[in-house]
Amino acid sequence: MPKGGRRSTQKKGQKGKRVEEGVSESFENQSVASSQGSFETQSNPADDAESTDELGMEAEEVETNFEQVLEENIEGASEKNAKLRQTSMKAISGTFAKHLIADLVAERKDTIVDIIERSLKRGQTEDQVCAGPLAVLLCVQLGYGSDSERIFKLLKSPLLATLHDPTARVPARAS
Repeated sequence: MPKGGRRSTQKKGQKGKRVEEGVSESFENQSVASSQGSFETQSNPADDAESTDELGMEAEEVETNFEQVLEENIEGASEKNAKLRQTSMKAISGTFAKHLIADLVAERKDTIVDIIERSLKRGQTEDQVCAGPLAVLLCVQLGYGSDSERIFKLLKSPLLATLHDPTARVPARAS
């Protein structure tokens, strides 16, 4: 319900005038700004080289941060807290799906395999749902070779046990 008693302090005629004045001033300022902007669009080759160096340094920082975040997620996936563990496994799966980082994965493959194996054997549905796709993405990251075959053979029995278990929930068996 609207409250009465509050009225505008401006008169009706003045309200329209201020809007018109503001519009005309902004058009004048735009013409000045556009004429000054045309001089600034020309670039200096030295400035371009500096910006390229800055982009290279930023890319290295992003890559370093990216690796640190992945390391933290790998450590988080082996925690006792179920929600943290599941969130970390989902983050690792997302990273593996978006980036090809075979060298970093090759260094930590044993840890990741342990995480997947424990999650599949643990019996909690959400852990199994997170571990299934992570196992597939790990093999994809490592590519064709003996490492992928060894990991597949190692994880084959827990994956099949989950698949054939009649007491396991459907999402766990489907993943």
